[in-house]
Amino acid sequence: MPSPVSRIATAPDGSLRVECVYEPHERTAAWENLRIVSFVDNRIVLSLPRYFFSEKVEFPEPGVVVIPLEGRFGQRHRLRVNVNAQTFMLDADEKEQPLVWLSQRLHAESPKQLLTYKPLRRRRNILAVVLTPIVVSLRWLRRF
Repeated sequence: MPSPVSRIATAPDGSLRVECVYEPHERTAAWENLRIVSFVDNRIVLSLPRYFFSEKVEFPEPGVVVIPLEGRFGQRHRLRVNVNAQTFMLDADEKEQPLVWLSQRLHAESPKQLLTYKPLRRRRNILAVVLTPIVVSLRWLRRF
C-alpha cells in the first residue's frame, strides 16, 4: 500500500502532474517512485522506481516536462519528457527517444558503490616490532 504523495508539481495548463511517492518496503527503507500522471485520461504515463526529484520541475510548453532526476544511489540526470509524443531526452541527448526505452537506459549502468568493503589490515604488535631489534642486539653483545 503506497504512502501519501510527498511532492507534486502540476503543469500550469493542467494537463499533467509529476509526483514523487514513497512506498514502504518490508526489508529496506521506503522506495522512491517518480510518476508522471496525465489528467486528460487519468493514466500513469511514466513510473520510475528508485528515482525522485527535489529541485524545481519545469513545464516549458504544454505536454512537456523537464525534471532534475535524482536516484536512490546518488545518480543525477536531467530528464525531458514529451507526454504527447511519448518520447524523452536524457541529459545531453541530441534527439528524442521512445519513452518505453527510458527505464532500460537508466538502469543500464550500475550505480556507483557508496560503501566499499576493505578488509582490516592486521597490524603487527608494535612492541614486537620495536623490541625485536633490541633483543637481537643484546644477544649479539652477550657473545663478547
